[in-house]
Amino acid sequence: MDLRLPPRFVHVGDAESISEYETVTGVIGVLVDYQPPKASRGIDHVMTLKLTDHCYFNEGQARMGVNVRIFGNEANFPRIEGLGDIVLIRSFKRMNFHGTPFLISQRGHEIMCFPASTISDPAFKHAFGDEQAPPHTKHPIGAKSSPQENYYIIALRHWASGITELPRIPVQQLAKTSNNPPPRGPSNMSNGQMRAPPVGNTTSGSSVAPTNAPKGPSMMTGLPNRPLPPALPSRLPQSQPSASNIISRNQDRKFSLLKDVQNGTYVSLVGEVRKLWGNMHGTQMYLTDYTSNSLLFDYKPDNGQAVGQDGDDHGYLSNVQKRGWKGPFGKMTIQISLWPPHDSFVNTQVVEGDIVLVRNVHVAFQSKYLEGKLHTDRQFPQQVDVRKIPSNDPLVVAMKDRQTKYEAQKLAAESRKPAQSKAEKKKRRKEKARLAALQQQNGESEETPDPAIGTEEVGGLAKKAKVNSNIVSGNLHQPCLTLSEFLDTPHLQTRDASGNPMTLPFVNQRVRSRVRVVDFTPDNIEDFAQCLFDESYNDSKASHRSKEKQHDWEWAFYILVEDAKPATGEEPVQLPLQVFGDEAIKLLGIAPVDLRKNKPILNLLKEKLFTLWGDLEELKSAGKLEESGTSNTPFECCIKEFGVQDEEGWVRTHAICDTRIT
Repeated sequence: MDLRLPPRFVHVGDAESISEYETVTGVIGVLVDYQPPKASRGIDHVMTLKLTDHCYFNEGQARMGVNVRIFGNEANFPRIEGLGDIVLIRSFKRMNFHGTPFLISQRGHEIMCFPASTISDPAFKHAFGDEQAPPHTKHPIGAKSSPQENYYIIALRHWASGITELPRIPVQQLAKTSNNPPPRGPSNMSNGQMRAPPVGNTTSGSSVAPTNAPKGPSMMTGLPNRPLPPALPSRLPQSQPSASNIISRNQDRKFSLLKDVQNGTYVSLVGEVRKLWGNMHGTQMYLTDYTSNSLLFDYKPDNGQAVGQDGDDHGYLSNVQKRGWKGPFGKMTIQISLWPPHDSFVNTQVVEGDIVLVRNVHVAFQSKYLEGKLHTDRQFPQQVDVRKIPSNDPLVVAMKDRQTKYEAQKLAAESRKPAQSKAEKKKRRKEKARLAALQQQNGESEETPDPAIGTEEVGGLAKKAKVNSNIVSGNLHQPCLTLSEFLDTPHLQTRDASGNPMTLPFVNQRVRSRVRVVDFTPDNIEDFAQCLFDESYNDSKASHRSKEKQHDWEWAFYILVEDAKPATGEEPVQLPLQVFGDEAIKLLGIAPVDLRKNKPILNLLKEKLFTLWGDLEELKSAGKLEESGTSNTPFECCIKEFGVQDEEGWVRTHAICDTRIT
């Protein structure tokens, strides 16, 4: 089929990359996601679509596409029959919302929707293309498509029909929700419930509730009305292909473990992002799969000092302070240099600790070590060859097993080390004295800073801040809000379709905040991992779940956090956060297991948690938490808000996300 664009149209990917607020004449794409019309903040309604085409589509990410928002009268919106429909839009602008690009179509712009089921086979294209367009809905009534546009619509639909990953789901099925009972969670937090007020205009009896709140397994004992759902699900009921399946469909790009990579080869890698480094020349991503290769750079324990590569092979950045390498130590990590569009995706969508699949990596010597390069695809320049993959993918499960063994061996080796020598103690005292003198010289407190305290960049200026640098937060482009600012968001106040004021029960949002942990639940850390086949924890039928050992357990616990620096004279705002599922694995870097039977992993978990909350566990175990409190070092983390529905309405719920303990 001829997939040449009609005149005055651009490919979906090109539309996303134009300058902000620039007007584009037209785009045609395959519908891969859809949100029904809803009232906007003004007098209009808004309908959100996601479109892709043969140039933008990235194999294995069928729902990856460009976001489109259509504003206007709901009665004038084209009728969407299902995913897989072809949508034509003329004249729109590109704008950013919270860093995400959107194509915005306003009132009066032409929009046409061609149901996939009504588009003819290419063999009959002239019957439709020359004389009439395939059946469609449109706005305004006088909108027409040219023969060239009709040919392209038929060809694009034919292309989409051959891609098994592209969803084909009627709109009615998208609105279906699970009837499973909502999950429950532990309940000995001290700050009470966070139930949202009823939704809608109470005087008229009308109410509005979001339709995309998550459902999840039933929960552990305690803490009523504190659900523990999994991360927000996709709107589409089908899952993405696994990394294993993606790799198997690309025999020309052979999957490899780092231990097997060789000079001059092109490989696909699955690994954990240990570090991201950006400079004027591009972005470097440091990836490990916990296998060793003698030709990779040898990272050694640095006692907090910066060692290794930082994308600065020639030492131009010698007076820029580098972060110490947090592991893994040894020859287990490869540096990958990224070119567009891969670097943009990584800089906006990937954080340290994410598990990614990287395809088409060119492995070659740089100086005396093997490094990777991910160039722009010449044939498909908009194609992104980096994607995040779920923790239950077989390749990720295998990597997590290797990571667990590495961490256990590292912990055992450290326990065998002799006590700190006098020379090391003396060196440590000198370092403390030097830091104290520097602090005093800068007019600060003489208190010796915690070794975990790092330096924060705010607005491009280095600003001293007591922040635990061993905890890394994503979404650094977002401002750092206090919990009170986050919870009192004005976005909860809106208007319904009739223009009446209403209060939403929750807002789907992610923010960054500086907090400290003041409590946790359940009390016994051995209960932080729960068995999916334990009916007291999960009352949903487990017959559909995998019986493989690695899928039997999941992290499920809460931490109670408060603002690191409350307003003078005020009690700090506190908020319980779920630590659950994939986000918990990202935070801890440990796969969930039966902690009562696996003491090495339990000890490793306690070591990680000590980094998170200091001596909190010891104080709580000794019953001294209420009388002495905790003074652990604050840290920055990302918090996501969503809603969970129970018998009484929607519950405003929060969870930690995009955060990692190094």
